[in-house]
Amino acid sequence: MKFTMKNLSKLLVTGLLVASLLGSYGQANAQAPQKPKNPAITDLILNDLKRDKIIVDDGKNLSVELSGKELVVNGKRMPEEVYKRYRKYLDGNPKKKISYKREID
Repeated sequence: MKFTMKNLSKLLVTGLLVASLLGSYGQANAQAPQKPKNPAITDLILNDLKRDKIIVDDGKNLSVELSGKELVVNGKRMPEEVYKRYRKYLDGNPKKKISYKREID
């Protein structure tokens, strides 16, 4: 390929366009909200908590923490029989911990 001013100009414009697009992509990804590590399990737990009328989807603050020892919803430890229904989501791993937190300003 012979380098002429016209060819170099096209290469420069193409390079700037690619750099601009990559920069926009990186900014969009950096500003995207963080998703839970395993949204499928989190969604299942939240749906079960709604079904069991433990939580109501009212758009307010919500926190759920499930561990090998307990289930805590909005800072309140759930009774043992409730915890036993939800520990299935730990896949038999007592060290596993699933947390969800929604804060509304």
